[in-house]
Amino acid sequence: MCTGVVSIKIRDMFVQPIDRDIKGVIKVGQTEEENLKQELEEYVVTNEVRKHIGKFYDSFNKSIDRPYDKMGVWISGFFGSGKSHLLKILAALLENGEVDGQTAIDYIAPKLEDPMLEAEMRRAASVPKDVVLFNIDSKSDASSYIDRPTVVEVFARVFFEHLGLCSNPTWLGYAEWKMIQRGFYEDFCQEFERVAGAPWTVRRETAMFEEDNIAQTMRNIGIWVRTASPISSHLPSNSMRCLLRTSPSWSASTWKARGRITNRLPSG
Repeated sequence: MCTGVVSIKIRDMFVQPIDRDIKGVIKVGQTEEENLKQELEEYVVTNEVRKHIGKFYDSFNKSIDRPYDKMGVWISGFFGSGKSHLLKILAALLENGEVDGQTAIDYIAPKLEDPMLEAEMRRAASVPKDVVLFNIDSKSDASSYIDRPTVVEVFARVFFEHLGLCSNPTWLGYAEWKMIQRGFYEDFCQEFERVAGAPWTVRRETAMFEEDNIAQTMRNIGIWVRTASPISSHLPSNSMRCLLRTSPSWSASTWKARGRITNRLPSG
């Protein structure tokens, strides 16, 4: 005979509070620690997810030991299948930052139940790397599909932005990157500020109106050469010609479209 009835509420059957804020859609751009903690804590590692995480780290870690050009990974699936969630978890694992006292791997590793995969994750987290997580649509400033930039152009924009270079227009970021590779970017920035009276990082967004200041700066740091011709005095030296030619957007058609003075274009 039952002498008593034990009552339990449905809410008490769940580990997590059922009245907590749950994000219906995981967005790559949401990086707040509170959201990330919830995603790491509640991420469900299925057998299929475990298999794909293993494939990812197998590709990624090959590049640690030797140059490897086949480490690209494409995540595909139907809408709502968890692509963004998986991508965000992978980014967190690679970065392995601390979230509320624990690293991202500390949150996920127990769910994997795979010591070898955990070791591969920790190995990948230990090497120097940059994790750049972004939503490709938000980085595209096109107003229509006709003007929409290519995926490569958006990647370039994010890459330059991550380096602290000009991301729009990307051809200017490419030029800055080339100056860094050639070792005179800092000299250029310092001299430009002296010549123009304002930092290069402030004026570069309107670089098409800074042509005289840019030309003067380049001459002052010894990159541009002078000749008797008033037009050719603005032409770059051989090293600068190479810089301009190697940029996919520094073409005559691009400069004309931007209203540049065509007789100052580098030849070739």
